[in-house]
Amino acid sequence: MLKAALCALLLASSPASADPQALNLLVLGDSISQGFNAVKFGLAPEYNWATGDKINSYKARLEATGYQVQSKNVSIPIAPSHWLGLELYLARGFTPDLVLIEIGANDLCHAVAKPDTIGNVAWTIDRLLEQNPKVQIVLAGVPRISAVYESKKSSQACLDRWKIPLCPAFLSPDLTDKERAINQFKIDSVNAGLRQLASVYPGTVRYVTEIGETPIMAEDISDVDCFHPSPTGQGRLAEAAFLQSWQ
Repeated sequence: MLKAALCALLLASSPASADPQALNLLVLGDSISQGFNAVKFGLAPEYNWATGDKINSYKARLEATGYQVQSKNVSIPIAPSHWLGLELYLARGFTPDLVLIEIGANDLCHAVAKPDTIGNVAWTIDRLLEQNPKVQIVLAGVPRISAVYESKKSSQACLDRWKIPLCPAFLSPDLTDKERAINQFKIDSVNAGLRQLASVYPGTVRYVTEIGETPIMAEDISDVDCFHPSPTGQGRLAEAAFLQSWQ
């Protein structure tokens, strides 16, 4: 259970004079974790699911339980999974107690040739464990991008926006339903691999199935690009991730 593991970690690692409720939170990932296009074109980190302060984010939920959270969000928009090493470099000097990882959509959206999403995440987990053997990691699944298409395909405005290659493997107007289904199967396969990877690190890594399986509704998707989560969608991601990982 993540709560028990974190409590044991903080009590064991904090100096006697330090507040045992102090928690270092690191966020690795892509544009979703920067609130990209949530309310306007560009970054809106205050609305991101992990550390945003204008929604009930994962960080806000931690603070509501009594933790004093110091966070560092080094997620990068458009980041494929092999950029995780760059993100760890950006986080140098910050030793996390808890890490949230949400990555993989860009590997699949742009049909990267044989993306090694699982291998890249495994490498990252090992580097985090080298830095802090007692670190706790929450690993989120890749969202169901096919559901984004289904929720907005009746909107002509969205069909027009999708001509911009945000995620051509799912949103290109030239795709057939069969091709979209095949690409969603690839996401499902990656999520199955992430779930299996988490099982290799019992007591350290928790795979959050709800991120990849939570139904996506029209109000969850930003009107800015009809692709990234809206503030409502970001809040739903935060709730799903927190409730499952904090059990």
